[in-house]
Amino acid sequence: MTLETMRPKTMRPKTMPSPVADPPHSGLWLVGLAAMLWGTGGAVAKQLFLISALDPMEVGFYRLAIAVPALLLVGVLLRRRPRLWVGRAHVWPFVGLALATALYQLAYYNAVDRAGVTIATLITICVAPPLVAVSSGYVLTEAVGRRTVLAMGVTLGGTALLIGWPGSSGLAATGVVDGSLLALCAAVSYATMVLLSRRLAPHHDPYQLIILGFGGGVAILLPAFVIQGPTPLPSLEVTGLLLFLGTVPTAVAYVFFFIGMRSAPAAASSVISLLEPLVATLLGLIVFHEKISAVGSVGVFFMVAGLLILGGNPSARRGKRGVGREEVGVQSPAGRDPE
Repeated sequence: MTLETMRPKTMRPKTMPSPVADPPHSGLWLVGLAAMLWGTGGAVAKQLFLISALDPMEVGFYRLAIAVPALLLVGVLLRRRPRLWVGRAHVWPFVGLALATALYQLAYYNAVDRAGVTIATLITICVAPPLVAVSSGYVLTEAVGRRTVLAMGVTLGGTALLIGWPGSSGLAATGVVDGSLLALCAAVSYATMVLLSRRLAPHHDPYQLIILGFGGGVAILLPAFVIQGPTPLPSLEVTGLLLFLGTVPTAVAYVFFFIGMRSAPAAASSVISLLEPLVATLLGLIVFHEKISAVGSVGVFFMVAGLLILGGNPSARRGKRGVGREEVGVQSPAGRDPE
């Protein structure tokens, strides 16, 4: 996701260590690779819905439950020991972060199930960053410039055009509308994750934020998962897709992102992060034969333009590195992630 709206302003948090120095701009390739991996998450979830009886809550739970031990293993390999405790002053922000992480899984994967990969991903990814930028002016008392307000207006206008063509996607009109509203809820959840992470970022490094954010999300979803009863996994294909979802576009992508941001230029990173919605859209159109009308295509153009306007913010260009995406280490929800 767009990175500039997710950058802490006061302190530069620690990043994932690298055993060797990074060549100039080499991190940009890792940020781009992370964005491409994030873009596959919605398509994997859609395939799971098509070939199994798993529901969105279960997919979100499995994603987080697999990602947490995978990230801990990465920490062991990189000789990184995350602090799994927080001070009293930060307990409630972490509770809010965990709650927003859990709600993001529910909203985003329900949106994918109802409206498809293309609509769900475009709305979630394109609406969240301008929403963060505008909200930070009130929540974090950061300055909100005209460019930020313009980006928010352009993005919301594009969103209205995208969801204003019920039936043209091959889904029922109610499914498109319901899925679009759920994607907006995912964007709000993601924005909440980012704002809370930015508040915590001066005191905790990204690795701790993502471990505790994802772990808290697992704890919140666990009661519903147990009460409902897990759906039997019918095949090795389903099991493999779940493992892929929790490791490659989640744990592995975050490792690439954190290492890449050590040397990636800020402005270029915000542009290359658009590979995430691009990959998700291409997968939706090619693999699942989803359709976008002419009006919807104009909406997509405006949504991407909003992200480019936001990424071109001069104040954002002054930074070189920072925390991004779901910053629950925010994509993404976002920490982001989602996903």
